[in-house]
Amino acid sequence: EALAMVLSNRSEVRLRAASFEGAAEDAAGALQRLKVADSFEEPIQMLKLKTVVRLAKAQQSLKRYSDMLRLLQEHAKSFPRNQEIPRLLSEAKLAMRAAESQGGPTSKTGRSGPGASEEMLGFAARAVETVQAQVAVLGDDISSHAFPQDLGVGLKRLEYLLIKAKGVQGSCFSDLQAVMRTCGGVRTLLQMLQAQWKSSLDGKFADLFKLPAVAAITSVLSLTCESCPENLRAVSAEAPAIFSALGSCNRKVDAA
Repeated sequence: EALAMVLSNRSEVRLRAASFEGAAEDAAGALQRLKVADSFEEPIQMLKLKTVVRLAKAQQSLKRYSDMLRLLQEHAKSFPRNQEIPRLLSEAKLAMRAAESQGGPTSKTGRSGPGASEEMLGFAARAVETVQAQVAVLGDDISSHAFPQDLGVGLKRLEYLLIKAKGVQGSCFSDLQAVMRTCGGVRTLLQMLQAQWKSSLDGKFADLFKLPAVAAITSVLSLTCESCPENLRAVSAEAPAIFSALGSCNRKVDAA
């Protein structure tokens, strides 16, 4: 049980450090040891719940949505009062629909109106993948004031889709916001924002030639976070960079 706690806690640390393979490995190891313990004591059950959630989040970040879905379905009945497992289940199903991109009639999500169709979810997922691929290719050059055409197009597509979805009644907009989170889009946008902040907003003065790039990122982020507490919590950690982008007057942060 002590080793399970150590592994589970290290999984959380690795999640926050974006070391998702290690986080998944630690959480899976902790969960296996907790199954062997087979105790119904409250501290053990709470540790088990945290470990399941941590493993699910690691699998989500690795885009292992089928594994994530099976894990959550297996443990949902054990924690009927927990609200995070149903939310993650819903996100896993949305992510799987987006990944399949098969198209079809607008789905019902149990809310006040229609949710996003497979076409829209697939479009969002492809746009996120385009942006992620460009970011991976650019490496350190992601802080450049002028984005390559493919990267700019990807950002504009996401912005256009979110703006259009915002005007649709029902859960269409919130579905796309969830896909942005589950497919790693929010994380990639924050990576880009941090790089821009460190290199483009120098000292107390903003380089006006570099502001359009960071403005494009913050525009998509603002739509992604609108009335969405889950995304807002993820983005709030980068609040200084956002205020710097908006106010153009913050100090440069050391790369270290």
